[in-house]
Parts: sequence; structure tokens; C-alpha cells
Amino acid sequence: MDKQGKGYRKQLYMDILAKAKKYGATKLYSDVSDKARPVFEACAFIVLQENKNKLVRETMVNLRVEKTCA
Repeated sequence: MDKQGKGYRKQLYMDILAKAKKYGATKLYSDVSDKARPVFEACAFIVLQENKNKLVRETMVNLRVEKTCA
């Protein structure tokens, strides 16, 4: 079933943010793929660093992102 465009991402994000605030978190962090970057930036996350993870035959790149819980 296609979930795109139905608001699931926004609802999940809002639930996580509400729980983080409830438990006193001041920041959220995640390691995300480069393809997910626009989704996290749309939710006001900023990129802290690029991670390069070497595998046997290739290097996987992901990003460490952060958002202040306000």
C-alpha cells in the first residue's frame, strides 16, 4: 500500500517530538541517508557532519543531523 502523501511522516515526526519534549530532551539526533536529507531539513534538522562508513568494496555515506526541541 502506498503511504506517500497521506501525512504519515508528519504524524510520526510530531509524535516523536512530543515524546522528546515530554521526557525533557533538548535535542534530537539521527544518522540519515543523503536521500532522506530533504525530509529532515523540512523538519528543521541541521546537518552536523557527513559520515563515511567503509565496507568491503564500497563506502556508504550518511549524515548526522540534529534538531533542537523547542
